[in-house]
Amino acid sequence: LKLVGEIAAGVAHEIRNPLASVLQANSLIPGSNEEKIDRYCAMIKKQCNRIDGIVQSTLNMARIKEFNPAPLDLHSAFENLLNEDVADVRAKISVNIQEKVNVLFDEAHFKQVFINLIRNAIRHNNEEVSNTIQIKVSDLSDGVAIDVVDFGGGVREGQIENLFEAFFTTEIDGTGLGLHLCKNLCETNHAKIEYIKIETGACFRVKCRKFN
Repeated sequence: LKLVGEIAAGVAHEIRNPLASVLQANSLIPGSNEEKIDRYCAMIKKQCNRIDGIVQSTLNMARIKEFNPAPLDLHSAFENLLNEDVADVRAKISVNIQEKVNVLFDEAHFKQVFINLIRNAIRHNNEEVSNTIQIKVSDLSDGVAIDVVDFGGGVREGQIENLFEAFFTTEIDGTGLGLHLCKNLCETNHAKIEYIKIETGACFRVKCRKFN
């Protein structure tokens, strides 16, 4: 009940800010010229999309209970994800899987986790350093590690410990629910997500169970 209360309070707080912007823009429309009306309408649309993102992320958290783990071939899983879910940014993604690897993961959860990580990485990537982010797969003694790496500014030391907390965000327009959802999805699938410090950029690693 405490967790439900915290989530409800957090959602209310996160929605209040964009809602205030919507109400302010709406109040300025009457009597404005056409140029200003277009600007206020664009502001309203942007903030409504932000509210929709908060609601969708919250609904996704509620759907975690739908759990159907199955063997996933990472080659096929990432190929499908790139073609179906992030086709608009496929040219910005480099996938390195050297051999056939199967993991045990709910397919819908797998997509949610890596769509989130991929889009985060692309958003933070510095294309002057590299015009693509990297997805690397490594075979571990106790499972499989999947790294999503960008070449941006990385995460500041003081923010690392809060990265996976609900409603913690370093972005003005962020909901603070994406990485928290990834963490919950990974834990549901007996996997683990962690931030790995690297010299240039950021690396998020998902450790999965290997299926032989």
